[in-house]
Amino acid sequence: PAIAEAPNGDLLAVWYGGSYESSDDQTLFLARRRKGVRTWDAPLALGRDSSQPPGNAVIFTGADGRVWIIWARMEASRPLRRGGGWHPLSLMYRTSSDNGATWSADRPVDTDVQALPRNPPVRSAVGGVLLPLGGSDGGKLASFFLRSADGGLTWRRSAGAAHGGGQPAKVEREDGSLLMLMRSMPRILSSESRDGGRNWSATVPTALRCPDSGLSLTRLANGHLVAVFNDSESDRTPLSVARSLDGGRTWEKPLVLEANPGEYSYHYVIQTPNGQIHITYTFRRYSIRHVEFNEGWLDHLQRPN
Repeated sequence: PAIAEAPNGDLLAVWYGGSYESSDDQTLFLARRRKGVRTWDAPLALGRDSSQPPGNAVIFTGADGRVWIIWARMEASRPLRRGGGWHPLSLMYRTSSDNGATWSADRPVDTDVQALPRNPPVRSAVGGVLLPLGGSDGGKLASFFLRSADGGLTWRRSAGAAHGGGQPAKVEREDGSLLMLMRSMPRILSSESRDGGRNWSATVPTALRCPDSGLSLTRLANGHLVAVFNDSESDRTPLSVARSLDGGRTWEKPLVLEANPGEYSYHYVIQTPNGQIHITYTFRRYSIRHVEFNEGWLDHLQRPN
């Protein structure tokens, strides 16, 4: 699941679902929480194609006010085993100029990159939009990004890549450097770039545990970072959130969101302009859960006297 705020203040969540991963009935869904309302509308089916099922998707609002959905379309020969079919693929997109009520025709992203989107793009202070992707570089597992300097009309792959981890989450720090966190085990990996992504530092493990599951990362308006991840070396539970006050160099003690047995995975985190932090994630592979809080909830753990 991915989440974004539309220009009118509605929250939009998008995800794919079906009988199983890579099934013929795999469908891209969209749900809406209207501004000022606490409940979500029933999900709507955005697209289904049994021969080329939709997969991983991200949703975001562009600088021009259009809402974007970019997703990976599976193009492997069928039938497929459960969980297969992620190569070959095409990156597709559609846009909405009316807060997600109606959508443009589906179009291919202008690139031949075989890589999956997983986390929201970053608007760079030096211009353009950076979409983190996980794929292959010279036959090695790698993380990199696509950059668009023209509002999404064209995309170009970054010159450099960070190796050893996948499904990256990326932020631009206040000093203009880029930080990338990557899925791995037994720790989340990190790398940074100080030249706009042309070169990346050697990948190193962080203090954050990871059972080789997805993670998400965002930079708050005040510069603090928030990471959502499975704080375990073996299981996709617990689901935890941690904050960094120094650009990801160190992390505070994680706060647990889900601690019961089961799988809590594929998290996605954003901050909306009103300061609220929103997290969506897969709840036990049965449903999508949405959590909302402000930053104070991360450190004010007791009610004051």
